[in-house]
Amino acid sequence: EQSKALRMHQKLTREMYTEVQKAVGVVAKARGFTVVLHQQRGNLRANTTADMRAEIAQRKVVYSDVSVDITASVLSSLNAAYRSKP
Repeated sequence: EQSKALRMHQKLTREMYTEVQKAVGVVAKARGFTVVLHQQRGNLRANTTADMRAEIAQRKVVYSDVSVDITASVLSSLNAAYRSKP
């Protein structure tokens, strides 16, 4: 039973990720972007130097202007699509 639940969770996660990818693509194309990167914003949360180094190493974007952040547009697109589903 747990295995079945895990498979269902994985299936739904894949479907959700695919929907997010599509929405990001639509918004990016509409804005003329040819690449979209994930950026972790905010302060470092680590308490030790080693953990801080690891957290910094995981961040792929050091700086970006907020004008290129498409998060709100993607969320609006996904919310609109969700509301239109029966």
